[in-house]
Amino acid sequence: MRSEENLTRLDAFLAAVTVLPYDERSARRFGYLKAQLEREEGVIGDLDLQIASVGLENNALLLTHNLEHLRRVPGLGTEDWLA
Repeated sequence: MRSEENLTRLDAFLAAVTVLPYDERSARRFGYLKAQLEREEGVIGDLDLQIASVGLENNALLLTHNLEHLRRVPGLGTEDWLA
C-alpha cells in the first residue's frame, strides 16, 4: 500500500513541475565545467555537476540544500529554502 501512495505523490509532484532534460548542450557544459573545476582544484561530484549543467543551460535557479558544492560552479544561481 505504501508504494502505491508514494507513486501517487510522485505523479502529483511531476505534474506540477517542469523536468529539464540532460541533453547534448548540458553534456557539453558538464565537460567544460569539469575541466575548469579540475584546473582550479574545486572538483565536485559528477551528479552535482550534471544538475548544475542543466540549470546553467536553462538559465534556471537551482533550489538546493547542497550549497557547499554547488557554489563552486561559476554562474550558477542557487537558493536554499531550508536555511
